Amino acid sequence: MVRVADRGPETTIPEVALRHALAVSAPRLVLTILYHPNLKRVGQRGELGKFKLGQVAELSRHSPLFTDPHVSANEAPLADRHISRQPIVFTRDRAGVAVSLPARGSSLHVDGQAVIGSHHLSRADLSRGVVLLLARRLVLLLKLAPVETGAEASRDSSFIGASSALDILRSEIGAVAATDAAVMLRGESGTGKELAAQAIHSSSARREQPLVAVNMAAIPAELAAAELFGVRKGAFTGADADKPGYFQQAAGGTLFLDEIGACPEPVQPLLLRALESGEVQRAGGRIETVDVRVVSATDASVEEQGFSAALLHRLAVVTLRVPPLRDRVEDVGLLFFHFLRELDCNAPAPLHQPQMDPVIHGQWAALVVDLARYRWPGNVRELRNFCQQIVLSTRAHGSLRVPQIIMDALHQDSVVAFAQRSEAYRVAAELPADEVIRVMEQADYEPARAARLLDVSRTALYKRLQGIEELRLANDVPAQEVREVYRQSEGQVQQAAATHRVSRPALLRRWRALELAPRAR
Repeated sequence: MVRVADRGPETTIPEVALRHALAVSAPRLVLTILYHPNLKRVGQRGELGKFKLGQVAELSRHSPLFTDPHVSANEAPLADRHISRQPIVFTRDRAGVAVSLPARGSSLHVDGQAVIGSHHLSRADLSRGVVLLLARRLVLLLKLAPVETGAEASRDSSFIGASSALDILRSEIGAVAATDAAVMLRGESGTGKELAAQAIHSSSARREQPLVAVNMAAIPAELAAAELFGVRKGAFTGADADKPGYFQQAAGGTLFLDEIGACPEPVQPLLLRALESGEVQRAGGRIETVDVRVVSATDASVEEQGFSAALLHRLAVVTLRVPPLRDRVEDVGLLFFHFLRELDCNAPAPLHQPQMDPVIHGQWAALVVDLARYRWPGNVRELRNFCQQIVLSTRAHGSLRVPQIIMDALHQDSVVAFAQRSEAYRVAAELPADEVIRVMEQADYEPARAARLLDVSRTALYKRLQGIEELRLANDVPAQEVREVYRQSEGQVQQAAATHRVSRPALLRRWRALELAPRAR
């Protein structure tokens, strides 16, 4: 949700715009198509109606009507001949919703369990979202969800999905994009914070100007000020030309500072001055004024890391929370087939054949059920990685083939998985050193990948690494050692990274800082 910092007259978000962005209707029972033999139907929504006591609604081949969430025309029922005309009846009672199946109707599975005769769904079930498998070939999500009512959404179309959570985020983005307020994006790793920053920029009056994205965690601490604010020729040894910083490069546009919690402490006052006055100073140069809108992002609690409170208030005039994938299960089907098409346009080709064997439809439907019930600790990024593995495996076998490692993850006990991978991050400081070492090796010493595997934030993992003697970052390797290993490896970065036990990208950045060039094999 949008949250405006308590800054009195400095707040740049008009209250009326904020109320407009948060306008939602009372919750309704909504069905979203996660899988349909006609892939064009995936993502369409149909309402069972308002959540009123005693209300009765039906689900069958002919009702309710489904449509694209943002298009009012072309409403249509499920219209699949394998779905019975005899309706499944939903009745609202005081505890939730009672589900009644006709004697000779379509089979129904609820969250993977077959239903015979009747079933009851609690309000908690409906708030979370219930996965329905109908006739073993259609997958629907039944959810009690708010419906966004008319707030102007972002013009950006980067986000794939039709969930209520995403609709609300789009409306929030549309509201803040009309201002120049500094925005902080909060959300777990892999949720799409950079996409949200791009949407804010492309929906704003600055859309024709540059959008410069910077990962603060990837900048060596000693170079952060020069990278952000620039360097004047002759400022120090090696500064043989003027170099604009990221602020100058983003002049007139938007500067996106990802992993803001990794901003070095000495740089924070400089960043605060830039936000307060628009003034920056290159190393060795004069103070200059730049017109930049700053959007920042973090997947951690910067308040607990000793981050400057004054800077935090300036960065978070508005806070937007990017929802995790488990809170937008309605989007899993759309994202899944989008990534399959993006990664290999031939992967879902059989789904476009109208006379496909029903068994094959059943295989795809069963897979989507598993995807919808998974907790997605790595969020959208993890789903895309799954799709990449499925595409490679399917391409090798010529038919749908899901790698066993993915099936093992999808079929683990969902309750246990949720307990182990709760919405809160694990406490990095309490992780055993041997576990961190093992995971870092598995991740090729790339902290970002290791953090996802450990379910901790990247910034918190960096701090944990400082207490483990066996591990270090490329920036912590003495320059003399870097040069010596560079000479021994003959400039082969993969060999050198293995020797140092650091990530290849980070070592490459260190080499560039030391004016060492990698050599081709």
